[in-house]
Amino acid sequence: MTEPIFAQLYCTLAEIDDDTESFGSEREGKIFEKIQSASNFLEKEIGWFLPVTMTRKFNGKSKTNLIVPPLLSVTSLVNNSVTLSEADYSLQPNGRHYANGPYSEIYAALGLSWSCLDNGVEVTGPWGLYDAVKALGATLGAEQAANALALQVNNGSLVSPGMVVVVGSEAESIDGTSSTPIAAVTTLNGAVDAVSDIVVFANGALINVGEIIRMDLEQARVLDRNGNTGYLQRGWNKTRKVSHLTSASVDVYRTFNVTRGVNGTTAALHASAAAISRQMVPPDVKQLTLKIASRMLKDSATGYSGVMADGMNGNAMYLYVLPKELEDIKRNYKAW
Repeated sequence: MTEPIFAQLYCTLAEIDDDTESFGSEREGKIFEKIQSASNFLEKEIGWFLPVTMTRKFNGKSKTNLIVPPLLSVTSLVNNSVTLSEADYSLQPNGRHYANGPYSEIYAALGLSWSCLDNGVEVTGPWGLYDAVKALGATLGAEQAANALALQVNNGSLVSPGMVVVVGSEAESIDGTSSTPIAAVTTLNGAVDAVSDIVVFANGALINVGEIIRMDLEQARVLDRNGNTGYLQRGWNKTRKVSHLTSASVDVYRTFNVTRGVNGTTAALHASAAAISRQMVPPDVKQLTLKIASRMLKDSATGYSGVMADGMNGNAMYLYVLPKELEDIKRNYKAW
């Protein structure tokens, strides 16, 4: 069986922006790198939180209980070359180890025992520590071919780098925002100077709150909209605030660079308007990832000295990248 393309990402760029109030002031690639580093660290320290579908083989030692790594469900189970039905086994503990969590044992039904041959038991299914999917309310804005490395959505505010999304039965890693926005979604209905944060769109219904737009070479985030009037955060992503003429095109960032068929799934053709969901991690794991990634960003801003100056009080503040609650959270997800 082909080794899965692993994508274990536990927080998003948008979540870091909101948590740290950086508001697009950092380069996207720099933030995504920190998300990857923080997520990979927690994956190695604790395990996979996003399900990975694969086949694992065991020696059952003729016992009725088979101890397995954290297992979320069973797609197929073969014992000594015989494919079993659901009536032939049960997953334990009953009710999982915690909500949306894994099982750690498979019990054979009365009269059965697990093969004592090496690799005599084959278990296929999603493995990991958490199994929860949330509908984003976003859909595909265009058909996605099976070999495409981009994902276009109908609302760019609902998708962010750092997500692992599910379309159909395929999981895709959102690795970055495409540098090419959807061109001329609408236009400006009136000139805008370099200072005002209020604009009027020709058709505001085509723009979603939270999306990143581009007018000429300036990017802005749409903070609110009332009809055709938009309230913007100008100069997003360190772009320069400049004046714009009436009828200037308003481009919208709704295309994302993706890695296809991650975590044991298979890339496939997806039709326009297909629903998009996100694979979730436990809230404490997300917050820990946010904290580690944010501290990595701050650490890099100090030249990795680990010391930040307090401009208000003239004091030095020492930065510790690994939060004190790390050990407590690790105990929440101990291996059984």
